[in-house]
Amino acid sequence: MALGEVVEIDQATLLVQGQELIAPKGQPDVANSILHLTGDTLFLIDTGATRAFRDVLSAAAQDIGAWRHLVVLTTHGHVDHIGNNDLADQLADDHRATVQHLVPAKELAQMRDPLAYWTTSLRRLVGVLPGYDHPEEMAAQLVSIFEPLQPFGATTTTFEDEPIERLDIGPLSLTGWSFCDGAVNVVRSQGHCAGHVMVHIRDSQLLHLADESNGPCGAMHDADQLKILTALSHAATLVESG
Repeated sequence: MALGEVVEIDQATLLVQGQELIAPKGQPDVANSILHLTGDTLFLIDTGATRAFRDVLSAAAQDIGAWRHLVVLTTHGHVDHIGNNDLADQLADDHRATVQHLVPAKELAQMRDPLAYWTTSLRRLVGVLPGYDHPEEMAAQLVSIFEPLQPFGATTTTFEDEPIERLDIGPLSLTGWSFCDGAVNVVRSQGHCAGHVMVHIRDSQLLHLADESNGPCGAMHDADQLKILTALSHAATLVESG
């Protein structure tokens, strides 16, 4: 699948395909995005990166149907997930809609200073893997291929600004935040990185793991392998329960 290819999960839910990282060729990885329409509210989960991907998201938001409210959910602060976050404000202006953009509070520091974050992560690989002797230079090169980065918009706030809730999803009792009378639930997972969340879309029976299943990225300094395993266990339980 190519960058920006749109997959219809159901009539109300679209997946926009990202791409893998090929750093030597200057190709940034781009996270998949999910769009889900419930009533007159559009949910956009992660905005990916690159101008090309931004254009596809804008088109998909137009094609999915009419909406008056936009909720943008950022699963975590890694650069391949946040590059187009200011799109929240642009889409709201274009559609004359209200907008809410939520990010995990523990991700704010790396969103503000991705260079420091990636330098810290890459330092762990010095002497472990060949070619990682200069983490500061490698981090600068890595972050540069994602520019321009727009991790914040005018409406950005944190999930933690909202009251935390108990979420009963299938046989699981979890904690997080609920929207549109339970149509969309944000679950704290915090394994792939310190503030990571997953998103459950009730009517599509979809649990979007984001990067909790992205094993190679467990080398980062704030990853928690035990919480990754817990997140994957929750996903397996929901699949088994139908």
